[in-house]
Amino acid sequence: MELKKIWNNRKSIWNGLRNFIIKDPYVEAIARQRYNMCKGCPSYDYKGLKCEVPGTKPCCGECGCSLKLKVRSIDEDNVCPLNRWEKL
Repeated sequence: MELKKIWNNRKSIWNGLRNFIIKDPYVEAIARQRYNMCKGCPSYDYKGLKCEVPGTKPCCGECGCSLKLKVRSIDEDNVCPLNRWEKL
């Protein structure tokens, strides 16, 4: 686990966590679209082998983020590392 990487992304992580806990229909619609794009990606890590935080699968194999949080983060800094979806 790379703590510096997590610390640098704390704003996006917090945003995704908040939106995971407090469901908003707008955010959930965006999350569904993003997650469907992620599921079709070769870097989709459903086993959690590349997760920065163990036990948070499925993850993005490129950045190691939990997709449960990443797709729900509508923070301006949150982007797909492979540009499959853009920041809002």
